[in-house]
Amino acid sequence: MKKEILTVISNRPVDALSKVYQMELSGCSEEQRPGQFVNIELDGLFLRRPISVCDWKDGVLTLLYKLVGKGTALMATLQPGARLDVLCSLGNGFDIDIPAPAGPDVPAFTRPLLVGGGIGTAPLYLLARRLKERGVSPTVILGFNTASEIIYEKEFKALGLRTLVTTVDGSYGTPGFVTDALPLLASVSDPSSVGVSVSNPSTVGDSVSDSSTVGVSGYDYCYACGPMPMLRALAPKLATPAQFSLEERMGCGTGICMGCTCPQLTGTKRICKDGPVFRLDEISF
Repeated sequence: MKKEILTVISNRPVDALSKVYQMELSGCSEEQRPGQFVNIELDGLFLRRPISVCDWKDGVLTLLYKLVGKGTALMATLQPGARLDVLCSLGNGFDIDIPAPAGPDVPAFTRPLLVGGGIGTAPLYLLARRLKERGVSPTVILGFNTASEIIYEKEFKALGLRTLVTTVDGSYGTPGFVTDALPLLASVSDPSSVGVSVSNPSTVGDSVSDSSTVGVSGYDYCYACGPMPMLRALAPKLATPAQFSLEERMGCGTGICMGCTCPQLTGTKRICKDGPVFRLDEISF
């Protein structure tokens, strides 16, 4: 954790109809990991507001936030030049340094899947960029209620990534939920492994996956962030290990108040301090 005074560069809706805003802040000296969050102090409000890191590059921090209450409404009024007291580098982010059984020089996965729901799309962007820097091109599935709520589809595609969008009302992309797009991923399967069987479902959540799952599912690892109903529905349908970023109301954001604790298979965990990212085999649904 590092406390910094950041300056607003820009702060605007992602498009004319959206309730999601994108804010860019300069002066963030410490590199942010994918899946981490920041905690912003706002004038007149007792509690800071936790916001997932969407991107970080050369000291510029990018945040996406949805207008849902007093705090985010106040954030939407901030103009370029405003200065904010921000706690940066909070929480444990996504782990992309997963060891493979064959040794450190062998990648644990080559075709990861990124699944985002609503504003849970935000932390997956920096993750996608970091994976691309390593020569890994993930497939992305983004789920929304309706076409007017879609965010960052163009940004993921600009990274050269196959990006599938689902809408519950069928107004754009694949009708239904993110789970309805999973069968479409077989079209990017590895031809050399077509015909092999799916790995034993009991292995879901282990630290690494059987590479044969690429030929069946089109992916060999999964990272996801979104509302708990989405994650709960997604978990049993995955053919591979996964990491999920959980959403929870936070008080302090640093693990002191214990306000965001939740029971997990490995014991009671604090979402802000022990998470927000957990391996699938840790999570109790």
